[in-house]
Amino acid sequence: MSSNGSIEIVTNGFRLSSKQQFFDEMKVNGWKFETNNEVVYLLDNEDDLFDWIHEDKSNVNEIIKRVNHNLELGKDVGISMSFKDSDFGWLVLIENDFKTFNFCMEVGRKLLGNTDITDFSWHLAHIVPTLLLSGFSIERIDCNWG
Repeated sequence: MSSNGSIEIVTNGFRLSSKQQFFDEMKVNGWKFETNNEVVYLLDNEDDLFDWIHEDKSNVNEIIKRVNHNLELGKDVGISMSFKDSDFGWLVLIENDFKTFNFCMEVGRKLLGNTDITDFSWHLAHIVPTLLLSGFSIERIDCNWG
């Protein structure tokens, strides 16, 4: 049976001049939105189904525009993110007010040694500094594995 991990980070909410700036900050700080040659994203819809969409990474700029547009409309979104030159990353659900980020380690998961246990310290070391550099204050972090 495979296990995974998740991290919920609660912040002080939106502090950037535009929601597009969030995606720009992520790129500047070493994050990318594609993993394994694809971008996985979720646009909030009326039926509350989590229908993740998979598209080729060549469409990443257009996908970011769609995701950002949904945020501007006050909707929650999700997108795949990974760090620099690695395949370790997350599917992250972002509330439209940027108060809560839910990182699901389904894209790529850094493990502790030869175990099936998520290396939360590695993931937090790559997530938290970027949020802080983007002007967010972190109010709470919850890590779950199972």
